[in-house]
Amino acid sequence: MARDRLKEILSSLSHLDLEGQIINRTAHASGFGGSCDVYSAFSIRHNKTVAVKQIRVFMTKDRDFAKRLAKEIRIWITLDHENVLPLLGFTADGDHKAPSLISEWMENGTMNDYMKTFARNCLETCKMLVGIASGLAYLHSKGVIHADLKSHNVLISANKSPLLADFGLSLMLSQTQATTGTTSCIRGTVRWMAKELFQVSSEGHLKYDEATDMWAYGMIAYELLSWNVPYHDMKADHLVMLAILQGVLPAIPEETGNPRIFKGIWRFCNRCWSDKPSRPSAEESKDHFTALIWDRECLICIEDRRSLILCRNSEVK
Repeated sequence: MARDRLKEILSSLSHLDLEGQIINRTAHASGFGGSCDVYSAFSIRHNKTVAVKQIRVFMTKDRDFAKRLAKEIRIWITLDHENVLPLLGFTADGDHKAPSLISEWMENGTMNDYMKTFARNCLETCKMLVGIASGLAYLHSKGVIHADLKSHNVLISANKSPLLADFGLSLMLSQTQATTGTTSCIRGTVRWMAKELFQVSSEGHLKYDEATDMWAYGMIAYELLSWNVPYHDMKADHLVMLAILQGVLPAIPEETGNPRIFKGIWRFCNRCWSDKPSRPSAEESKDHFTALIWDRECLICIEDRRSLILCRNSEVK
């Protein structure tokens, strides 16, 4: 059986097993997804509050699920970057027949939550985009495709840095759902999906790659500029899908902050939404927004210097 196979494979990862180490788990989930429920708890081993991502039991009925899950755990545990959420381990204890993945709990929540209190200015937006691009460039350098990049899958640390979460696992879960005959693999993520992903291959799979991640990155930049999800004026996902296939892109949001930097961000969004292979890489994105930050800081220095000169001249007079 698939679940027996899952148990067998997880036993080979015993050094990551946190059975008996996770306590004070909340009775009710703090977050829900199509494939997982998220709870908060406390890890005795790590002496910190953690997030417990409980995979839905129906996912374990797929014969290939165990193998894919083990592969994702092995990959995730090797990743080490300041903008990538680290995996602390897993647990399969209690009455649950599916494992839970354990990571550090982020009090600031997701970027989608954080935007409600986020300082809406171009400088802070650029800093956030540099962090996201840095994490994404790292994943791509390791051969990992995120496959579900959106504000809901970017967590904000205590020092307000973005951390990418749910990479790889999102694609794996989507593939599993597709094999079970459901279409929820794209539900809820349509607004961030590249147009080529709506053109399913002859094998019936969605072709995620670095370029599709970069399309989604452009949509995240749009979220930070507009404080809205992409295509927020369209309530139904099928209308969004049709718009994307017809080449309809999000309209430019109301300009805020430094006009030069705002336009620089917006132009880059449109580059991310261009046809492949014209989209920028994550590394190029990081460099672009780092340069915008430097431009902003240089402008401030120039303005401060001018003010100082004017002040000194007035004192001389």
